Amino acid sequence: MEFAGDEYIEPADGLIHCKKCRGSRQTVVPRFGGSGYFMPRCLCPCQQKAQEERKAMEEQRERMERIKCRKAQGLQDRYLYDYTFHQ
Repeated sequence: MEFAGDEYIEPADGLIHCKKCRGSRQTVVPRFGGSGYFMPRCLCPCQQKAQEERKAMEEQRERMERIKCRKAQGLQDRYLYDYTFHQ
């Protein structure tokens, strides 16, 4: 198994952990209907936060793109693009 530069194995539980947040990047899951277990990778808290931030930025970008398309479809005069309802 290959490790990223920000990972280490915690001697207490034998699982892969993150050097930044010390969160677990591996978990133990018992085998269904049998004995034993397997240890899949999972996201540590700092990876989850980064993923949520990327998702929020992508949703914001898509929202702005939809607004831009709707403006282009609805407003034919360019000088109207900057008008707002703010007084």
